[in-house]
Amino acid sequence: MSAPPASASTARVPRRFSIREETPVKVVYKFWVRRPNEDWLTFGPEVTGDDIADRWVILPPLPRGSQFAYWLAVAGHPHATWRVRLTIRQPGSDDHTATWTESGTTSATGEFSMPETVQLELT
Repeated sequence: MSAPPASASTARVPRRFSIREETPVKVVYKFWVRRPNEDWLTFGPEVTGDDIADRWVILPPLPRGSQFAYWLAVAGHPHATWRVRLTIRQPGSDDHTATWTESGTTSATGEFSMPETVQLELT
């Protein structure tokens, strides 16, 4: 599983987070955001499985050193390949976008759960 490379951004522009399943599965997910010297802000858990991206907007400020974390669980057919696309976007004149894919195979019972939360620094 891979995460996006860090990219430069502006602290005063909202960030848009989205998640979308790219295979016929249901995805339970949870996101967190933490600004420097503050507690984690949690959004979710939520479920997506309708082939439409779920979108969240985090309002500024998100200064350098802010962090983003996420966790996923997937439900589908047994031994099915699954793929989920995540995007962090900061629109504006210098549109900063990071997109990456999480993927894997469900178990014999059709389930998958990330063993740990993935944490990224927003730069």
